[in-house]
Amino acid sequence: TDIEQKRAMADFVIDNSGDLSALEAAVERFLKELKDKI
Repeated sequence: TDIEQKRAMADFVIDNSGDLSALEAAVERFLKELKDKI
C-alpha cells in the first residue's frame, strides 16, 4: 500500500499507534538518534 511504500523510503518512522507515553518515548529516541548523527 501507499503507507508501506512511504515507510520503506523514510529515514525515520515514529509510530503513533500507542499511548502518549509511547509516543513521547519514540520521539525521544528519534531526537537522540538525530543528535548523534550531527
